[in-house]
Amino acid sequence: MIQQFQKKLAKICGRHFTFIVIPNSANQRIRNFRIPLGLMVLLLLFITLNIYIFFAYSTQVWQINCFRQRISVQNQLIAKLKAEKSRVAPILNKNHYFETQFAQYRQDNQAMVDTWKRIRQKGNLPFVLSSRGFFNRNTKLGSFVYTPMPQPINTSLDRLEHNLDQLKPILNKEIGEQKKLFNELEAYERHLDHRPSLWPVYAQICSSFGMRFHPIYRKYILHEGVDLAAEYGTKVRATADGIVKFADWEAGYGLMVAIDHDYGYETRYGHNSRLLVHSGETVKKGQIISLSGNTGESTGPHVHYEVRINGKPVNPVPFLKE
Repeated sequence: MIQQFQKKLAKICGRHFTFIVIPNSANQRIRNFRIPLGLMVLLLLFITLNIYIFFAYSTQVWQINCFRQRISVQNQLIAKLKAEKSRVAPILNKNHYFETQFAQYRQDNQAMVDTWKRIRQKGNLPFVLSSRGFFNRNTKLGSFVYTPMPQPINTSLDRLEHNLDQLKPILNKEIGEQKKLFNELEAYERHLDHRPSLWPVYAQICSSFGMRFHPIYRKYILHEGVDLAAEYGTKVRATADGIVKFADWEAGYGLMVAIDHDYGYETRYGHNSRLLVHSGETVKKGQIISLSGNTGESTGPHVHYEVRINGKPVNPVPFLKE
């Protein structure tokens, strides 16, 4: 088998190709070239390989050029995006600032609405508020107008940045005005809390404010408060927030509580049977401060109630609202 294969291989390798060159001129002789089959095969393989390398290289060069163009386009796009990012980032920061400010603004506005509702309840004031918008102070406390929030005009980047720059001082001014108004509302609510408005006891007035014939002295003198016909041991309430100025025995008043409410207001509660607060103590409106009785210059169990403004006794009846 091996010998037969060797013979066939030798026979094949022994073959050759003959190339004949015939000149155009009769004076030149015909030439022929004999090329062995193996060499011919090698030449064909070499030519084929070179053709393949040529086309493959050209294709690779073309693809590389395409990649370079795409990379160039991508680099331009990246550079453009970076430039846009550098422009957008400050606008996003401003937008975040406004979102935070508006959130706080709405929160403060709601707190102001709640405060005004309490003021309305405490002071029996009218209350009108639109469903959308914000408070805006108008000349005096208690008067409000509705200010709608501005709507966006243009969504382009340049216009948006311009709008934000214009909105910032407006928003800061509005926030400042709202804080100022909120402070005024809180101060006004505090004033209402410190202004006497409760009945110290729910009882009939048995002796009014003003000149009267004194049942003990038997002569006409100024009655500096009102007498409320409360039964012995009835709970007596503070009629406003304040600080206990005096809580002890006082001539004529018996066991008395005097409360300083600030803003020039002072209230007095006389003829108590028992005191439940002491001097210097802070009390809230409606807090129980004593029990009614018949101490001091009194002809029977009752509560003597006084309201003084800047030290001067005034008629307590206008202050008996709640």
